Amino acid sequence: MGSQFDDRLAIWQTAIYASLAVAYFVLYYFSGTLLFDIIHFLLHKCARSPFRVLRQISKVHSVHHWYFDRHLRYNNRYKLANALTNLPLELSCQLVGSWLSQRALSMVLREDDQGFATAILHLTLCVEVIRVIVVVILEGKDSNHVGYLSVPKDGGWLLVGPEYHSLHHMYPDQFMGSVLRLFDWIMGTSSTLKNKRVTITGVGGALGAAIKKQLECENVESITALRFGVHFDEESVSEDSMKILAKTDILILTHGLRHGDVMKANYETSKRLVEVFSQQRKPRTGRRPTELPEVWYAGSESEMHPSWGNKSLAAYSASKRRFLPFAKSLYASDTVVYRHIVLAAFSSKMGPAIVSADWAAKWTMWWIRRGARYVPVTYTGLAYLHFFKFMFVVKAERSGVRFEIGGQAEVPTSKDGTKGKM
Repeated sequence: MGSQFDDRLAIWQTAIYASLAVAYFVLYYFSGTLLFDIIHFLLHKCARSPFRVLRQISKVHSVHHWYFDRHLRYNNRYKLANALTNLPLELSCQLVGSWLSQRALSMVLREDDQGFATAILHLTLCVEVIRVIVVVILEGKDSNHVGYLSVPKDGGWLLVGPEYHSLHHMYPDQFMGSVLRLFDWIMGTSSTLKNKRVTITGVGGALGAAIKKQLECENVESITALRFGVHFDEESVSEDSMKILAKTDILILTHGLRHGDVMKANYETSKRLVEVFSQQRKPRTGRRPTELPEVWYAGSESEMHPSWGNKSLAAYSASKRRFLPFAKSLYASDTVVYRHIVLAAFSSKMGPAIVSADWAAKWTMWWIRRGARYVPVTYTGLAYLHFFKFMFVVKAERSGVRFEIGGQAEVPTSKDGTKGKM
């Protein structure tokens, strides 16, 4: 009996130490990358400083963007500079960040446990050094630097992959995370609307007008309104709308009705516009890699909760729920970025509420800046619960909607070019 107990105790102790080793390693490693993300962000800010000394300091990282530029092409002229400046900077931040996290951890650990924690720190530092040596051997061409002709859909949410990091090189002030997206969540730098051509419906309503006002502060290239009865109706989409959609990067659907023929207004017209958008939209041409189009749809918490015996609310809820299978197919598609906005009630022509449409629009943009594709805009909490229904209960329909996205081949060789801007 005694030996069996000792064996089980040894197994439990081994499992505990193994778990602690993993936990310590994760803490140290990601603390190092977080410190680099902070320094990374500050260097990009310095690049646009009015003070020459700060601009000069920023070049320690700028060379990385000259080496792998906005067009996702390698410029061999800066290969050595990248290896001698940016990679040592990254390694130094990782080593210092890992060491600082160990020092902080030692303040709460017992003396007997600090030796084990220190041993894991040494292992972490070795891994970080080896990783940078490998990247140097690869001439800086690691897995996060891929020469896409068309940036594929980023399916992640926590870790940084090549799709996400490619967007940082295309938009150097955004997508700062190197390994984790935590810094971007905090700073709201997980997406960008810069130079996007936006088409929006429902600008005559409270939400559409409020979102349009928010977009005007986002450096978009253009904002075009599609109006019901002018550009589209319950049965068709005009030729002018087709021309507009052909040159649209983001389609935002905020139109709808609370009373009347809500099924046509909230479901059929929205689905038809998306289908026409997929048929008409053409990727931009030029030197820059193409990006996926986006569709935003203004849903409602009524997609989840009952209608409480209210016939008008029941019809409205049914129209919103009817859109969900189509929405889920767009969410899962690899040819479009779909954002499902789930809104609590707000004040509009449809009726009063405790929050305004401006409040709803501001929170919508807050979530989207952090990369959210499911966007809960709520003060009731129902939209958070609805997330599980949308992700795990709603079944995607076979819509057949696919967007033209251009080529996705990688650039096989590097070439010299002119120096870009950070």
